[in-house]
Amino acid sequence: MNDIEKQVDSLASTLLFAGLITDSAPSLGFYQRMAALEKQFPGASVLLHKTPALPPSFQSLWTDNRLLDIAQQLLGGRDIDVAGHPVWNLRVKVPQTDSSVVPWHQDAAYLDPESAHTLQVG
Repeated sequence: MNDIEKQVDSLASTLLFAGLITDSAPSLGFYQRMAALEKQFPGASVLLHKTPALPPSFQSLWTDNRLLDIAQQLLGGRDIDVAGHPVWNLRVKVPQTDSSVVPWHQDAAYLDPESAHTLQVG
């Protein structure tokens, strides 16, 4: 089971234990399972989105020196300071769900003023 599936499994177990769903749908694949959870408990996808912990596999990717090397090469060399954004989200898109709609937005509006002088790659 991968880290994303583990998060979905944990969410399903929590909802089932709380009596908010009647079927945790363990035999379904990721997409079908999230749709089933959302159908039983509208907002399940938002709860998954708000999970604060970065899964171990994502931590490993985010701290991999090979990724840093690639970013530095693309941005101009080893003298460039590169940092990953500290916020991560797993935004699940389930059918017929308004809560998973993300309108066009600009993340820069949420950053500190000194960030205006920092090259950001999205």
